Amino acid sequence: MSGVSCGISRPRGLFDAFERHDFSINTCFLCGLQLDVSNRSDEHVFPQWLLRRFDLHNRQLNLLNGTGIPYRQLTIPCCRTCNNNHLSVIEQEVRSVIEGRNPLEKLDEKTLYLWTSKILYGLLYREVLLPLDRASRSAGSIVSVEEMRRYGVLHVFLQAARLKIDFQCRHAPFPASVFAFKVQEPKTLAAQFDFKDNIQFPALYMRLGSVGILAAFDAGAQAYEWGELYRKYRRYRLHPLQLEELGAAMFCKASLFDRVPKLIVSGDKHGGYQITVMPLAGLSTKPVFQEWNGAVFAEFLSAFTGIPVTHLTPDGGRRVMTFMKGEGSSRFKAIDIRRHPYRGVP
Repeated sequence: MSGVSCGISRPRGLFDAFERHDFSINTCFLCGLQLDVSNRSDEHVFPQWLLRRFDLHNRQLNLLNGTGIPYRQLTIPCCRTCNNNHLSVIEQEVRSVIEGRNPLEKLDEKTLYLWTSKILYGLLYREVLLPLDRASRSAGSIVSVEEMRRYGVLHVFLQAARLKIDFQCRHAPFPASVFAFKVQEPKTLAAQFDFKDNIQFPALYMRLGSVGILAAFDAGAQAYEWGELYRKYRRYRLHPLQLEELGAAMFCKASLFDRVPKLIVSGDKHGGYQITVMPLAGLSTKPVFQEWNGAVFAEFLSAFTGIPVTHLTPDGGRRVMTFMKGEGSSRFKAIDIRRHPYRGVP
């Protein structure tokens, strides 16, 4: 997803994050408001309730430059209105499900998208603010402003967190591929949380206790092609290994996405906006995704599970091991975490 292509000019009021925006610590990442002591309220990329729930304050996330930063330090500039009036509503909806007060079915696609896209965009924004070499600020930032432009579509969609936006997307129910799953929990708190992202091919994987979330920021391309496959597994309580397999598949598929989404953004008479996502196939005859490659998938699966590629492809690479089905069977394979602990953790 390399940018936004709009059929008409962007209406007034819809913040353009890339027009005269230096991604500074004094600009709200969501609405563009200039910040001062009266309106500033930094937003945690990973919310504080999540840090407390999974004891993440002192755990570190590895950045693109190879260094680590504690989760608690991952904050981005935000105005009080966006933080307290808009983003907090989304946080509460997600939190109520993760903490078990509401069933998983309460998480709709739009809420999932806004929450996960805020995390991915927030990480990128944070890396714009950090130097490539943390010992030398003259080395430039980890992610440049020009590189951030690739995520224009992501930021346009994220405006739905604060504005009334009607999405029109013929090829998918919603212009993103986001799915939530029920997952079996390891007993050890440290093993209950997992996070992976792919910046080059925007996708995100999270395991949050008994909930797993997959998101590909592809204007709904995977939801259109593989939606039934992902939804089929929502009826089961997956073993963490099975969620990792689905995550590896989504990341691999995201790497094969071969389109730049095109949008038409318009205002309406009621003060809201309509974002129309043009059909991904367009006038091109080439497939929306490049051809699936089992060897590439095995590399992704190995990165997710920690299992060597040679073990995942025992017959020399002709096929890749699966945890979703039994040998020679098309039926779902139920794996009990009590009998098969996740990575040996009881």
